[in-house]
Amino acid sequence: MIKASEGGGGKGIRKVDSEEGFTSFYNQVAGEVPRSPILVMKLARNARHFEVQLLADEYGNNISLFGRDCSGQRRHQKIIEEAQVTAANQTTFSRIKKAAVRLGKLVGCVSAGTVEYLCSHSDDKFYFLELNPRLQVEHPITEMVTTLSAPLEVFIPSPTHSSVTFLPTECSIRGDFRTTVECLVKLLETPAFEDKTITTGWLDELISNKLTTERPDTFLAVVCRAVTNAHPATNEDLCCEYVLIKDFDSWIIENPELEENKHIRYEYNSFTEQLIIKY
Repeated sequence: MIKASEGGGGKGIRKVDSEEGFTSFYNQVAGEVPRSPILVMKLARNARHFEVQLLADEYGNNISLFGRDCSGQRRHQKIIEEAQVTAANQTTFSRIKKAAVRLGKLVGCVSAGTVEYLCSHSDDKFYFLELNPRLQVEHPITEMVTTLSAPLEVFIPSPTHSSVTFLPTECSIRGDFRTTVECLVKLLETPAFEDKTITTGWLDELISNKLTTERPDTFLAVVCRAVTNAHPATNEDLCCEYVLIKDFDSWIIENPELEENKHIRYEYNSFTEQLIIKY
């Protein structure tokens, strides 16, 4: 593979099958991403593309927020993002997350970042692709399946430092799925996706085979939407109370019953100074 380190979105990357085509493909990559360093890498065939979301601060705190599977690609450009990663061997993906955290600490990554890997199912090995020390368009996918709604929720002013420090937050996966892709149901019903055997070439193969899809049944879509809207009514949280509190630490000491009552849950946003009490 010939890849421009500053490329992305399917640009600046070519697969070379023979020595004769190397010069031509190299010039194409150089032309698509001018003045970018160019890497020549071993091709990982039949691989899956995984990402690890990092959050780090300038004091050495660095954690991973689960991961994303972006193997659904068209001409090396990510089309489908899935969070969290379910197709990988969990022992292997645990090693991937730990490797990503170590790398983030090694290079001094601060704020949000993404470490990307290719993972081979055949030998259960993973290969480093790149580290992007910034927010990316895929970041909301992680937000949708965790209790974090924005990076600001985990980066708060510290009373002991003049700059921003990191507050490790306990995160959990929640069910939430939104899409505007009409053919997504058809893709998710393919045997390869159900068996978790798709690779980065899966979507290109379906398109080359002229996969056809139909619009979903209108009545079924209306029923599904009605069920989605009705779901909150069956939630265990019967009531929510919103309270503005400037000094939450002092307030919680004066109101210990909030933590002692197992039937009450609460969330506090330090930026909006809003406490949400769920009964």
